[in-house]
Amino acid sequence: MAGVSHDLRTPLASIKASVTSLQQDDIEWSDDDRHEFLATIDEARRHLSPGTTGTTINLELPKKYLPLIY
Repeated sequence: MAGVSHDLRTPLASIKASVTSLQQDDIEWSDDDRHEFLATIDEARRHLSPGTTGTTINLELPKKYLPLIY
């Protein structure tokens, strides 16, 4: 489970950092800088896309955590 959490947090952190940087009104980003941020966002997005990576998340919980329906 920790590996799955890390696999999700890392790309999300990259996306958040890039978007936050691009939203800074007090910084004049060059076109090259903006393209680099967008490339980072796109690369991180690909890591999150199960269709692209072929990754699926399957969690199995012990029966004691599953509600019983009668």
